[in-house]
Amino acid sequence: MRYLITTNIQPPFFSDWFDAENHFNAEVGMVVYDLAKSIYTTDGEKWEEIEEDHL
Repeated sequence: MRYLITTNIQPPFFSDWFDAENHFNAEVGMVVYDLAKSIYTTDGEKWEEIEEDHL
């Protein structure tokens, strides 16, 4: 699975498909994590890097 998707209305889930234009919903507090690229989005447009802990 490539994406981890979290919202405030349902449990987190994994998906192989995500298209921000058709699937992103800010009204439910959606956060999408692209696990293959180590990035995430909270608005469906701007992707940020996921920080890595180096402990």
